[in-house]
Amino acid sequence: MRDIYLLIAGLSFLTLLVIKMIAQKKWEVKTYDEYIISSILANNEFGIEAVNNVDHILSTNLVRSDYEKIAELIRNREFEIIKTYQPTGKKTKEFLTVTKFTDQNERDFIVTSYDSDKVSQYPQVIDIIAI
Repeated sequence: MRDIYLLIAGLSFLTLLVIKMIAQKKWEVKTYDEYIISSILANNEFGIEAVNNVDHILSTNLVRSDYEKIAELIRNREFEIIKTYQPTGKKTKEFLTVTKFTDQNERDFIVTSYDSDKVSQYPQVIDIIAI
């Protein structure tokens, strides 16, 4: 029983520490979009210096065998079809997001990103596609 009390006390301490760090801005809490934008800017494959006009087109379960089909729809600019996409397989704990944005020169891009409930991680950029 003593171990349970020690565990609860330790978790309470950690919770208070995290709250204090967030309040003091020593630990930044980012949104999903902020992680993706940071990855886009770090990638710099297309000379992107700013991410503007973010528009979420699709957020769905990722069925890996469907990804190439979705990428082809993106390359063909078939966004209305992408918006109605339904995964062909069973529900997964992996997720795909398709987001449209413009850069500092108002060029259009699509970014596909991955996230998972299976592992504790930040969302990851799969592809940045100039459209």
